[in-house]
Amino acid sequence: MTSRSQRGPLPQQILRFAGAGALATVLNLVSFAALARSGVATRVANGVSLVISTIVNTAINRRWTFQITGQERFVVQQGQVLAILAMRQWIFRRALR
Repeated sequence: MTSRSQRGPLPQQILRFAGAGALATVLNLVSFAALARSGVATRVANGVSLVISTIVNTAINRRWTFQITGQERFVVQQGQVLAILAMRQWIFRRALR
């Protein structure tokens, strides 16, 4: 685990976090558009692009925002993020019925 001093000041972390989120949003849009244009059903394209952008976003934030190097807990953290994503999708589907 890295200390606050190793990660940089909080305002810098916030900007990096926002930048990683913006990059993931662009990746989500581009991958969705590419999949949908290639004939993949829009729900499937949305799901695939959302998973891809979520994994990339988590990896970028680990390395760039929070200065976490190495693979320790990488798979566990990615699994946690994907589990939360799945719960969110389930809740949204139930709410929008």
